Amino acid sequence: MKKLITLVLALCCLILPVAAEGPRFSDVPMDAWYANALALLLEGGLVSGFPDGTFRPQQSVTLAEFCAMTLADRVRVDDSEGAVPWYTPYVALAVEAGALPEGANPNAPMPRLEAASFLWALEGKPAVPTLSLRLSETLNDWASIPKAHQTAVLWALHSGMMVGLGDGHFASDAALTRAQAVTLVGRRLGLGLLPVSIPVLPVDGLTAAATSQQIVTVTTASLQDTQAVVNVYEQVDGVWLRVWRDLPAVAGIKGLMENRKQSTLTAPVGDFGIVFAFGAKENPGVHAGLEYRDITPDSYWVLDSSSPLYNRWTEGRGDFKDREHLESFGYQYNYALVLDFNYHSPVKGDGGAIFMHVATSDGKGTAGCIGLSESDLLGIMRWLDPGKTPRVIICPEGDLGRY
Repeated sequence: MKKLITLVLALCCLILPVAAEGPRFSDVPMDAWYANALALLLEGGLVSGFPDGTFRPQQSVTLAEFCAMTLADRVRVDDSEGAVPWYTPYVALAVEAGALPEGANPNAPMPRLEAASFLWALEGKPAVPTLSLRLSETLNDWASIPKAHQTAVLWALHSGMMVGLGDGHFASDAALTRAQAVTLVGRRLGLGLLPVSIPVLPVDGLTAAATSQQIVTVTTASLQDTQAVVNVYEQVDGVWLRVWRDLPAVAGIKGLMENRKQSTLTAPVGDFGIVFAFGAKENPGVHAGLEYRDITPDSYWVLDSSSPLYNRWTEGRGDFKDREHLESFGYQYNYALVLDFNYHSPVKGDGGAIFMHVATSDGKGTAGCIGLSESDLLGIMRWLDPGKTPRVIICPEGDLGRY
């Protein structure tokens, strides 16, 4: 005969009495961080302890147990014959709702990542607002979260359902504990969601952000430093998001220079546009609106300030007193971006040939350019969209607010 029953999490588990002041288990302190959620679930008959009087809060919760906690009020179970495992109807409903994949092992521990996707699916897989994408900034291991699960994680963070662990990691593969599981279910039942704080990005409020939708920042600790970091930002639906974070880079051998001059071995400080891309290798697939030039044996960059071609690419050696033979730079110019430093109205003596190019393998500084790994540079080159007025800001980190 069919009847509505309350699920216990494991066969032979005993639901212990609950006093008004909270759950009483030998291994659950009265002030445990999950005590209120545990009391709520005990009262509703959604969870139980073990016959030895323990709750075992740090024990992993299984997929079957988590299904039962969250779906017990939706399932009718026939307990008269015991022909199928106790968890069968709960798991079946979870699969039907798209919360679990077909064939999932119900006795396996529930990973934190799967728990986020499970709860997101039960809510109907809602879209997340663009602003919530910033919450990825709170996770040191965001890049390791599979793209198929990232929306679920963002939903869990933005809704206040879940948060990263204390070390700043989401810990996708870590098994959800029983304490964490009752807390999540308690939040779904209205116990109270976590407060959510949207991170502020360094690009917020920059003057350049008012006229550009793509910004690359290259910052050093000081004007004298050669080592730099590159951060890449894009505006999406009116919200600035970080595309790549803290890419290692190098600046001039002698650091950075305000009002930069030629032959100082420094990279210029300032806010620059991008003129075109070039390289010894074929076009890697840059945006159709970004010109890409192939280096030939006759490609030169003119640095002769007495020439009308000062700070310009030219084909042919000419009789220039100062020039760069682009092919001679080898892999450093496999790919490069030309910055508009001293380009549109060149001033004699300020110098030129300021590029973003492939850094040398020894990690040393440049003669004035910005060097990155080839893979990082390629990512930026393919991402750049001239229609979004991209800017490159080079400065000491503490001066970024000037731009």
